[in-house]
Amino acid sequence: MKLLPTLDITDAGVVNLDDEARRWFVDNPNAFKDALLDPVAMQGVVDAMHHRLGVSWSYGSYLEDRSVMLAGSYLDETGGYIHLGIDVNVPAGTPISAPYSGQIVHVFDDGDESCGWGYRLIIKPDDDSIPYLILGHLSNSVVKLGDTVSTGDALAQVGSPPFNGRWFPHLHVQQLSRQYIASHEQEDFESLDGYGHRDGIKDLRAEYPDPTWLLEG
Repeated sequence: MKLLPTLDITDAGVVNLDDEARRWFVDNPNAFKDALLDPVAMQGVVDAMHHRLGVSWSYGSYLEDRSVMLAGSYLDETGGYIHLGIDVNVPAGTPISAPYSGQIVHVFDDGDESCGWGYRLIIKPDDDSIPYLILGHLSNSVVKLGDTVSTGDALAQVGSPPFNGRWFPHLHVQQLSRQYIASHEQEDFESLDGYGHRDGIKDLRAEYPDPTWLLEG
């Protein structure tokens, strides 16, 4: 697998983290609604899920409604709980490589240690038929703005809290359509979010296409 070369796709499970959050709250009925914003608590949920499924890592789910998992977060203000990418639930330090050739067009660390992006990269693929690629919650980047990368080149590693935005360790993978890029200025990259509102899901699907093929292809 080019994006995460040290992982074996046959040892992974496809999961819905909001379903796992619901399961956890049933088992912990006295927990506060924002309990799973604690990265240690959510890592416990992920570890138990992997043990139950008999897998060492997992990924999913595109356009998942995370109104249970992320209750009490900044998303409460807008109700935009729809996850625009996929999360790859792997240990901190897992190497990340370029899945295709392209250029690094955005390098950003939002410095937000409460539901933030942490360190984030955006790649513009050389192939015009492929959307831009957003990778979030990183550490130890070995690329900088303007660099060109080839398939398999090292990019970064999966980050750890609090510097990854204070999440449990995982890689956020999100695509950004060429049409979106054409209709926005490049500096708009900094305002990107990983979540949107269900009312606009048709547009969200067009602007942020499903990136699952990067793991399964």
